[in-house]
Amino acid sequence: MTLGTVLAAVGLRGLVGAAVGAALMATPAYQAGRWVEAAAAGERLARILAERERARLEDENERIARAIEARRAALRASPRDGGGGGVPDDGYRRD
Repeated sequence: MTLGTVLAAVGLRGLVGAAVGAALMATPAYQAGRWVEAAAAGERLARILAERERARLEDENERIARAIEARRAALRASPRDGGGGGVPDDGYRRD
């Protein structure tokens, strides 16, 4: 069916009315599609940011755990065992 056949069947006003009606019907669907895509993109972004924050916190917790274990090992070491006398000197006298 060509444009001329449609124009002859419904007339110019009918063709313009159909085009305007199609545009009005497509606009809400387009807006809804944009809203759904924006919501999905926001959710993907939030998931990526949460994963990065989780990884950062895990790294920080691991670093803290290693520091605590090193401190405990230093406290357990005695000068007689060749452990260097325990906790490193921090510059304050405690005698």
